[in-house]
Amino acid sequence: MIDESTIDSVEDLGGCVGMVFLDHQPKATSARVRPFVWAYLLLRGAVRRTEVEQALAGHVAEDDLRTFDDPLERTRLAVVIDDVLAAMVFEGLLRVNGDLYVLKKEGMTKAVSATCSLNAQLPDHLLMEIDGRI
Repeated sequence: MIDESTIDSVEDLGGCVGMVFLDHQPKATSARVRPFVWAYLLLRGAVRRTEVEQALAGHVAEDDLRTFDDPLERTRLAVVIDDVLAAMVFEGLLRVNGDLYVLKKEGMTKAVSATCSLNAQLPDHLLMEIDGRI
């Protein structure tokens, strides 16, 4: 991390002119979007594309927030999120209910695995479903 002490010691860079900064806003990729989708699934058992898009908007590169030649006039971020959600539907983890992507019973194994690896908790209604109370 670059802090004030690093900037004060620029002369120790061995003749480097200027400072080298890393891009603080990474490009949106499926691998970076998928954890945000899982966060909503582990919180509520369902997610909307707009929720993930709003959560990521301040954390991705500016280019990902611009619209481009897309018939639906989506941003690049929206396209990546749609691709992630479509892949999860194709894998049988989610079902679509309007604009809501809902975790299916078939996706519970993966949800339990994600929960264990993150030391997290499943939503209460999914825990009751596993327990057989619903």
